[in-house]
Amino acid sequence: MGVMIICCTFPICFVYFPQWGGMFCGPSSKTVATEEEYYLSEWNTEEKEKGLHQASLKFADNSRSERGGRAGKSSEAILWKTLTLLEKASIKEVSTYAW
Repeated sequence: MGVMIICCTFPICFVYFPQWGGMFCGPSSKTVATEEEYYLSEWNTEEKEKGLHQASLKFADNSRSERGGRAGKSSEAILWKTLTLLEKASIKEVSTYAW
């Protein structure tokens, strides 16, 4: 059964999103694109002139507004805050057990 679980979940390693990347490689572009830039890249100038891209702009705006609270923060800042909180917690545990 364990082998079956590993075999069924192994293909997840190869899922790749162009904007965010995958498990083994980064995003396809070197620059960090905003949601608008990413979704507007699918439309050519003629379609933009006709206004066909407006739904994509609305979707990009909604996707940015529905992001979690940690979006936009660097992973290093999150890691640093987590480590300091863990440090404080372990110091409190030690002082609690010392009494």
